[in-house]
Amino acid sequence: RWLAVSERSRGAVWDLGAKRRVAYIRGFNGAYFDDAGTFFADLPRLGGEARSILRLNPAAGQYTRSAPINDRLASQNGRWLMVPTENKNGPLLEMRDVGLPNPIWSRAYPKDPPQLWMHPGSDSVVMSWDAASPAGREVIRKDSDLRKQADLGDIDGDYVLEIVRATNGETRRRMLLETGKGSFQIEEVCVVGDWMLISDSIG
Repeated sequence: RWLAVSERSRGAVWDLGAKRRVAYIRGFNGAYFDDAGTFFADLPRLGGEARSILRLNPAAGQYTRSAPINDRLASQNGRWLMVPTENKNGPLLEMRDVGLPNPIWSRAYPKDPPQLWMHPGSDSVVMSWDAASPAGREVIRKDSDLRKQADLGDIDGDYVLEIVRATNGETRRRMLLETGKGSFQIEEVCVVGDWMLISDSIG
């Protein structure tokens, strides 16, 4: 029923059933409609207005904004807002549901935080490390299945992946992604249900 489109400076929301525009707003970076039709969008900082999540009821034309998002590395991916930040113990990943006020889970990475992958259609976050790095080797060392799979003398250019459920932060699986000594890099990852799809740098 609903369609949201944004360019750099302007965005809009349409009611497709009624064939009319119901909101005309400034440009946004992320977007999500929940099952009730409420629209959530990542509004970047503009002038004196801080970056925040817009919550819009398109049927009623009513909207509110979340508290400011202060971390520049935060990214909205559909329903999820990933906020890489830091506390006194070092790097921290907070996962938020854009419809809720507080983080739903967090993880600390005192050393060598992973690269994060999450597609707007995903139901899981994928964390990746260079398999040959100290952090990658530590992940392999702590996982009995990975220790059986990985030849530690032949992992240059490979990735260690940890698939984490977005709703609660539970680890679903860890795996080694072999690349043939770095013949390709990961471009995008999407996990839905029991399937993970990866696009790579050589198409």
